[in-house]
Amino acid sequence: MKKLLAISFVVVTLSTLVTAQQQNDLVKSNQVGYYPNSPKIAITPAYDATEFYIKDVETEAIVYLGNLKNGGSYSLSGENVKIADFTNFTRQGTYILDIKGASESFPFEIKNKVYKGLNDALIKALYYNRASIELVEEHSGVWHRPMGHSDTNVLIHSSAATENRPEGTSISSPGGWYDAGDFNKYVVPISSSIHHMLFAYERFPGFFSNQDLNIPESENAIPDVLDEAKYALDWLLTMQDPDDGGVYHKLTHPNFQATIMPNQTNNPRYVVQKSTAATLDFAAVMAQAARVYEPFYPEFSESALQAAIDAFEWAQANPNLSYNQSGINATHDPDINTGTYGDSNFSDEFFWARSELYITTKDDQYYPDNGWAGVGVSSWPGVQALGLFSLINHRNDLTEIGLSDTTSMKS
Repeated sequence: MKKLLAISFVVVTLSTLVTAQQQNDLVKSNQVGYYPNSPKIAITPAYDATEFYIKDVETEAIVYLGNLKNGGSYSLSGENVKIADFTNFTRQGTYILDIKGASESFPFEIKNKVYKGLNDALIKALYYNRASIELVEEHSGVWHRPMGHSDTNVLIHSSAATENRPEGTSISSPGGWYDAGDFNKYVVPISSSIHHMLFAYERFPGFFSNQDLNIPESENAIPDVLDEAKYALDWLLTMQDPDDGGVYHKLTHPNFQATIMPNQTNNPRYVVQKSTAATLDFAAVMAQAARVYEPFYPEFSESALQAAIDAFEWAQANPNLSYNQSGINATHDPDINTGTYGDSNFSDEFFWARSELYITTKDDQYYPDNGWAGVGVSSWPGVQALGLFSLINHRNDLTEIGLSDTTSMKS
């Protein structure tokens, strides 16, 4: 499982669009590399070839010979392929795999901690997506840029208006990360992203204890992965209505902005309608954060847990409030035309929120007594697995009601 840690934040999506890509005869290997004792395979469309060899990049010496195996038809690329299996080659170094009479691979490494650089890069990528802060050259290199979106004057959209926060009220909501393709900040996906970071730390704290990502907080005594996650958590706290505990679905421009630098945008920003999904995701990750940060920031931990409890109570009172953007635009102004991250089934969000609250508080009222089967793959709209993983990870620290279920799951 430790070998999976370094790629714990990687999400690989396969698409039938692959068939539209031009075929080539290159050997497909893992260009990041392989652990010495892990499985090692490469794929080649050179179906008539029979042998392969591995060459040391530095000395150009051939260090391994092997026979290709039939891999059958790969429908996504429309190719018949063969497999080069070199699992039993464990010597550390940098190599190229060559198919005798065909093509060769790009260079790859075999070494311990081969994915450490990838892990560092994936977390550092979130730093580059920070809103409301200048990215200085010391930490950003060629990617330095001025601050974008201070978000200290964010407007309450008409869909989010309440008596104490009427339409047009200004609130401060700085920080957080921009979404993958735009300048907006969305509670639903950011919550699951933070969870993965916190879960990785909970599972393997030693791995992260000495990690140096060269972010502004790297000189403090807190692991950098927790520093980066807290930058988003601090923003999330501003997305909760302090009057009732509900959480706004997103902070957004009315429309997607042009392809410009973030400091060049000047259109107004809004927080939009509270939703059940956003509020439960918020409750889950805040409950998790409360236990993770307690040794480092006890006051923050206490605030995060209370915020989680308040959010869960709001969700219980509003268990089916989905974010319907077209419906909002039919009755509210201005129109909002950015990412929806919509959902209409909240059983998985309730399961995740209950799980994290139960683990942190040890209060049996939160124990999720259903949802142990048919969990499915984790994704931003499907978060049941996140709660299950947390329960299993903490199976030795649960109350009696949870011990029996997690014990049976372990077996």
